[in-house]
This record gives sequence, C-alpha cells and structure tokens, in this order.
Amino acid sequence: MKLEYSQQSRQKDVYDSLLSQWKEWQRLTLSLQKQLPANLSSHYKVVCVQNDELVIYANNSVVANRLKMLLPNVLHNWQDCPDNVNKFCVKLDPPQERTTTNSLYLSEDARMELSKTAQKLSHHKELSCALQKLAITG
Repeated sequence: MKLEYSQQSRQKDVYDSLLSQWKEWQRLTLSLQKQLPANLSSHYKVVCVQNDELVIYANNSVVANRLKMLLPNVLHNWQDCPDNVNKFCVKLDPPQERTTTNSLYLSEDARMELSKTAQKLSHHKELSCALQKLAITG
C-alpha cells in the first residue's frame, strides 16, 4: 500500500511541476504580448528557456521573421524577462496532427442526382466510378 501511495505521490509531484511550468510559460507569453504589436499576439507562444535562450514558437514564417526583427529591442526593456535569459530563438511551431475527419452529408436527392450523373457519364469510366462511389458513401 505504501508503494502505491508513493508512486501516486510522485506522479502528483510531476503533474504539479508540469502545471506550474505551463503556467509560467503562459504568464511570460502574456507579458511578452504586451510588449509586441497586438496583431501578432495570437500567433506565437513562449515554450521554454534553454541554455539562457528564450525559445518562442511562431505559427508561421511571417510571424517568425517579424519576431526576429522586433525581439532584440523588446528583450532589453522587458521587465518580466527571466534573469538568466540573454538571447532568444524563434522557431516554427510544429504542425498539429489533425484529429478531425471531414464528413460529408448528402441528402437522398443529392445521392440520386450523383447516381444519375454517373450513369450519364458512363463513357468516362473513372469519373463515373468516382461519382457512383460518392453517391453510395456520401
């Protein structure tokens, strides 16, 4: 029983540590957003401090380049900047995997029309098959 409690206690400590780190990155991101133009604010986030370097993920290359131009001036005047940070690194945020699938709903009338069109285009085998398949699965 004590072993299970100890493992749960360690897991809770790890979760608490991760949560506090996440809150700190959120706080730094919000603080940095006050220093930079508002139109950039939703397109980047502070992710960590690594080797005395503030690492920021940008949503796209345009934002990344803009941050690289603006951050040198901002970093010197930024009050909330961690003490050990003396430089920055802007990286592109890795794309998130899509978890949603596109679902297509076709009414019964639309299915019937697709099927009719597939029959009319029977001389175009690939197109006809694709329309027929869409009429069945859609």
